[in-house]
Amino acid sequence: MANPHIWTPIKRWLRNTGKRLYAQFARLVRRLLHRLAPPRRRRSERRVAGFILPTAVMLLLVLSLIVGAILLRTISRTEQVMLSRRDRIIYNAATPAIDRAKAKLEYMFDRDQETRLPLGIPSQDLLRRIMLNEEAYDEDDDVPAEDPYVLPGETRIDINGDGRLDNAWTYQEDSNGDGENDLTVSYSIIWQFPQQAEERTLNSEARASRLLVRHGPMSSEPRPGCGAEIQIENGWLGDTDSSAILNKNFQINAFVRSTGEDGAAATLEVQQERRATRFNKWGAWFRNDLEVFPGPEFRWNGAMYTGGSLIVGNNNFHAYLISGPGSCLYKAGPDTSEILAADGSGDFQGQMLVGMIDGSTGNSGIFHIYDEAGDPNTDAKLTGDNHSVDGTRPAQVGLDPIVLFTEDRSQHREPDNVDRREGWEDSIFVEGGRLDNESAERPLIDDFYRADNRYGPRPVYGRKNDNLNLIDMGVQVGEPIPDQEDELVSLTVEDEDEDENDGLIKVGFDGYWERRAWREGMRVIVGQRLELGNDPFASPTEIDQNSDVPQAPQVVDNNNLTNNREHEALQRRSFRDNLAAAQTTAVYHWSEGAEGADESPVAGILTTVHPGTAETLKRGAIFEKPQINDQGQFAVDTAYSALFGPNFGDEDDELLIDFFTGRGTNGWELDVSDLDLTNPSVVDALENLANFAGDPDGAFPAVQEPREIHPNPALTEWGDFSNLRRTLDDDLGSLADYTNKHTAAMTLGALAYNVSYLDALD
Repeated sequence: MANPHIWTPIKRWLRNTGKRLYAQFARLVRRLLHRLAPPRRRRSERRVAGFILPTAVMLLLVLSLIVGAILLRTISRTEQVMLSRRDRIIYNAATPAIDRAKAKLEYMFDRDQETRLPLGIPSQDLLRRIMLNEEAYDEDDDVPAEDPYVLPGETRIDINGDGRLDNAWTYQEDSNGDGENDLTVSYSIIWQFPQQAEERTLNSEARASRLLVRHGPMSSEPRPGCGAEIQIENGWLGDTDSSAILNKNFQINAFVRSTGEDGAAATLEVQQERRATRFNKWGAWFRNDLEVFPGPEFRWNGAMYTGGSLIVGNNNFHAYLISGPGSCLYKAGPDTSEILAADGSGDFQGQMLVGMIDGSTGNSGIFHIYDEAGDPNTDAKLTGDNHSVDGTRPAQVGLDPIVLFTEDRSQHREPDNVDRREGWEDSIFVEGGRLDNESAERPLIDDFYRADNRYGPRPVYGRKNDNLNLIDMGVQVGEPIPDQEDELVSLTVEDEDEDENDGLIKVGFDGYWERRAWREGMRVIVGQRLELGNDPFASPTEIDQNSDVPQAPQVVDNNNLTNNREHEALQRRSFRDNLAAAQTTAVYHWSEGAEGADESPVAGILTTVHPGTAETLKRGAIFEKPQINDQGQFAVDTAYSALFGPNFGDEDDELLIDFFTGRGTNGWELDVSDLDLTNPSVVDALENLANFAGDPDGAFPAVQEPREIHPNPALTEWGDFSNLRRTLDDDLGSLADYTNKHTAAMTLGALAYNVSYLDALD
């Protein structure tokens, strides 16, 4: 780059040279004029001859002024071009800094690379700490680990003078290729939105000193008719069109300064907006194929997602948009009503087709199409002539269940026979923003069963780069998770330190929501139901009156059912509700039990409900006190009078609680203050119950073997206590293990209390 000070002597020399040339030229002209002048003439002639010299001088003077002006203009324009080129160089140096900042944002929001990013919507303080790379240390030497947000040649800087490094960086650059750095480039990324109302009234200078963005995201600007108040959640601003959407803007500032004598500088600012969803956008979210075969007309509103293919059949499916054109949700665009099938890695691609798995024909479905003009009647019918496959049957398109459940991977049952219809991407369904292929992030669903410190039932844990594939690790579902190791720390981790910004405590993926509730919420665990045999007041034809042993729950008689009602018979047998049963629920709260998994529940509740009839529901929850009539007889009914005798109920603290007849069994609170699992009597009772009604191979996930059923129906007809049996045989000390023992102990204790006062009746 040329130095503008060099031009000062050049311009002075040019001006002096111009003056000397002009003087020499003027003398030369005068000499020529004198030599060429004619002899002295008469006075009238001299008047005419005197006009030529001034005219020539004037012309020469004008010519010299023009030449000088052109010369000065050339010099000025040259200097202007040089300055413009310098500004362009500095501006161009700021542009790559903006690209660097965008790349860092992309990295931070990529969950496959940034493993510290939680599922769900991260708070703005957590994002700041992630990009600052705080609390990232090597395990061996306790020094900060490599910072992925510092590129080679960069260094972090403090831009607001508080003595702490910020999400801002600086580096040097050589602009002219002479081997010396002559530009200093600095850039920053800020996204802190003012949480307090008084902070939002600060001017730009005050906001800059606190590293607050100038303004919020444009997507959250109120729209007419869609409300004026914007909700702020952890620095994210709610969308005026949909409560499922949150918006946040990221402000990138770049500053470039020349290290030369001129000290020229340039600034550049870019705003980037990002959108996040709370996962309640989807009305239906399926990991498997989404098959819709309704009988009567089925009307659907809103968005759907399938990790496989969408298969519509039976001509009665009608997919409407999320709402009408006058709604704010409709104005948010087609995203609120999109129906997506996965666009997985490799060769898999979800399809949208009509038909039924059994091969039936004559299928179709109607899908309303998003119309920017607001026409609610814009729809299209999906048929076998325009769906996404060409000559492919639904049975060939469906996901392979073995691959899905063993490898957590989508694959068609016959991938070689699935052909995409040509022109599907240009169809009205895709162009109208209703049907498309796009993989969506899996909602935070607790699909790891209980917090039992055992693998499964999912074959792949965590994110892709966690490398926790059970098949690759050579383990089976149900095996105990070993002690904390490098690749297993995300499964059962329990971090005692609470995050100073968002208040969250790290918990493992194994039974995520149960662990989260244990550390920060309330858990309500319903225990297994213990069947007590037949109703003691049943008719003689139903019970063997000569037997001293309680008989097992009755078997439903299917002989009286008409044809084509076999499924109803199975439901009757599966959901048979005997009045003689006992069941309890344990309630845990983090404030009382977050110190260890063995903490006792804060409350125990009788929850033996009998929903068979309105009368059984009433008797279970009324807690009636038997009344004595004028003759001193028990006034409930004959059966109870014969059982309890006329003296029951003559004291104030006697209430009718009887698991054998279903009276007063729903809603009573138990005294759990002295619940002791180490008591020898309690230990014996739990072992007896587990061995009596537990299959050693029936705990989840049950053992699969040919010609055998687990849990064994013969062992679990009184209740499935297989998980309790496994807990006692191989106690891992997990949350699930202790809740198994607590609920079983409460059920046995309540039943023992019931039997004790019945046995003490006179």
